[in-house]
Amino acid sequence: MINDFSALGLSEAITKVVRTNGWESPTPIQSQVIPLILGGHDLLAIAQTGSGKTGAFALPIIERLLTESLRGADAKPIALILSPTRELAQQLTQAIQSVASPLGLSVATLIGGVSIALQAKALSKPIDIVIATPGRLLDHLRRRQIELSGVRFLVLDEADRMLDMGFLPDIQCIDKHCGSDGSRKKRQTLLLSATLSDEIRNVARQFLFNPQMVRMNANRAAVSVNQRFYRVPKSAKPLFVRDLIVDGQLRQVLIFVRERRQADALFKDLKADGFRVDVLHGERTQAARTNVLKRFKQHEIDLMVATDVAARGLDISELPAVINFDLPPNSEDYVHRIGRTGRAGKDGVAYTLIDETQGYRLQALERFLKQAINVEVPTAYEAFFKHHENQSAQAKPGESKLVSKSTSEKEKSMPTQRHRAQKQAMRGKSETRSRRPDPRSKQTQNESVQFDYVLPDF
Repeated sequence: MINDFSALGLSEAITKVVRTNGWESPTPIQSQVIPLILGGHDLLAIAQTGSGKTGAFALPIIERLLTESLRGADAKPIALILSPTRELAQQLTQAIQSVASPLGLSVATLIGGVSIALQAKALSKPIDIVIATPGRLLDHLRRRQIELSGVRFLVLDEADRMLDMGFLPDIQCIDKHCGSDGSRKKRQTLLLSATLSDEIRNVARQFLFNPQMVRMNANRAAVSVNQRFYRVPKSAKPLFVRDLIVDGQLRQVLIFVRERRQADALFKDLKADGFRVDVLHGERTQAARTNVLKRFKQHEIDLMVATDVAARGLDISELPAVINFDLPPNSEDYVHRIGRTGRAGKDGVAYTLIDETQGYRLQALERFLKQAINVEVPTAYEAFFKHHENQSAQAKPGESKLVSKSTSEKEKSMPTQRHRAQKQAMRGKSETRSRRPDPRSKQTQNESVQFDYVLPDF
């Protein structure tokens, strides 16, 4: 195991700045990737969230910018890093600037929701590294406010996420502009992803030339995360979330929901109950989204309800717990969601609520993780799920046995009186409450789910 960045071929100037930022030794992916990038290879790197991918590509790029006289006197950027979301781009900027700025390198961020005129003004000056979302970068290209012909390093970060969001045509267009001044043959392209799908393989064939490949525990969740699964009726989920937070004495909780409407509804419910909470989703302005993240990181609020816009790459230090209000449609997104906790060697807890409509997603997740998942049924809901199973068993041919229409409609109209009864049952000395995990405990009853060691972010 390599214990010092200097052993990877990085200069003393960079290693000094890295130590100043609190990073004494490289992570396993950094140990493998940094020498390859310094050697000029195109790269396909597959590693889970929290493995240190940012440092793995940023440090050698900065090293080469400093030592190979690649910087020009004009405003053409030398390195271009594409990111799927605004939040990730901002986070990348913070991480990279912490190393690049002390060494005299300039960094610009191009994202939506921010004045394009101010960004254009920044681009009129010499820029070494540009971090951008594809859509906003294309806006600048169409306005002729940025010149990419001199790009020597093209980084596709969170490439799987960019494909999911439909950015492939944008990336193809951007690629044609990078290195068009004759340096394209010398351009180094780096593709980083949390998963290795057929789509990622095809993109790698399209953009990479004779690449090296590094794969680190892909498609796996973190062992430092205590994962708990609960079967809860759909209409009772808000109630269960409230009691889970109170009974578990949870602080700094990120709550994931699928849809913006759900996020807003849960936010209003929790706020009405007196919790310090805010909501993060794509319909909020960039200023509002940035402010929510800032307040959450500074502990001004305890709960953040978020859609999957926040699932990838957000670096929230010492986040003790994540709640999945539901299972995401894509099993890969589950891994990314729970990867927000249990970072940097710290323990975390991920609670996932599975309702009567999500049996097929649970099965898909088990296949993806290649593990059996133990799902607890709180005592208050045992009768409901017994009834639901009976309804499903009696379903006519052609009807889905995953959820019966009649049961679903009944559940949607569950009366307030029943809610109160469930709340009393949950707050009593029930069997489930006694088994509810302490988020500070390192032990888990879900022994059937075992995962790989998670590494800290750069």
